[in-house]
Amino acid sequence: MAVSLPQVQLDQLDDRYEITGATTWKPTWVANDGTHTFLRMPVDGMRGGSPALFVQSASGQHALVNYRVKGGYYVVDSVFERAVLTLGSGRDKQTVTITRTSR
Repeated sequence: MAVSLPQVQLDQLDDRYEITGATTWKPTWVANDGTHTFLRMPVDGMRGGSPALFVQSASGQHALVNYRVKGGYYVVDSVFERAVLTLGSGRDKQTVTITRTSR
């Protein structure tokens, strides 16, 4: 069964995001359509599990955000300024930060 993403026009996507973190599962591309944010995840890097996605507020608080996995994408039900993907805990914790930029 084929997985479908929301219908969007490429010229309507805002892909001004900076992705930082040294992990094998770091998103390869992030963009939003004004309603949803799309994170393209690497196919080969997801063998250790799926990271949790948290939106980070201006004060630094993290809140779990609604998203679903469709194919190789995380589809987030909102547009965020800053988010953190987290996998593992303690000494094994890995994080990736995604920040919307103004370029």
